[in-house]
Order: sequence, then C-alpha cells, then structure tokens
Amino acid sequence: MMTSTLKTDTASLSGMTPVARPATKRSVWQKIVAAARAWRHRRTIANLYTFDDTMLRDIGLNRGDVASALSEPLFRDASDVLARRASESRAAYRAQAREALQAAAALRRGELNNVD
Repeated sequence: MMTSTLKTDTASLSGMTPVARPATKRSVWQKIVAAARAWRHRRTIANLYTFDDTMLRDIGLNRGDVASALSEPLFRDASDVLARRASESRAAYRAQAREALQAAAALRRGELNNVD
C-alpha cells in the first residue's frame, strides 16, 4: 500500500523557499489596529479635562500636560506622551522630597552640634 502526503504550502509546491517580510515594515492591519488604539486613548485622555486640578495632581498631571498630549500629531499615541509626563512629574516630586529630607537631616545634625 502506498501513501502520499499532500503538501498545502504553496512555497513547497513550487519548490521555492518562502521569502520572509522585513521586520521593519508593519502590515496594514497592524497600522489600522494601532490607529484605532491611539484614537481610543485620545478619547480617554480628553475625559481627563473633566477632572479638577486636585485629581489631576494626584495622578501626577496638570491641565497643561493633558493639553500638550492631545496636541501631539494624530499618528503619535497621546497616552505614551502623557505617561512619560506623569513619570517625569513623579520623579521631580521624589527629588524635591529627597532634598527636603536631606536638608532636614542636615539641620538636625547642625542643631545637635550647637547643643554641645
């Protein structure tokens, strides 16, 4: 009894090796999905305008951050810009807090030295 295998790959049927797409090019579908995601993020970010200044400050943002993120070109995801700004704001706040703690510690050391 003879068995044969059916090859469904068109490249193997023609005897040619398949050619891989360059990794730098994205497919049209991926671009559409990315554009839809960016548009959805923009709508969500636009809702941040309804937050008051205290709520925005709690998440490390201000109205200027929201406005500048939405003013980015449409092909750029505004949520990436906003996340970067929030991260920079938190880092600046931590640096200020660290400096204040160091100044307080230096002041205490100086006060203790004056007591002698």
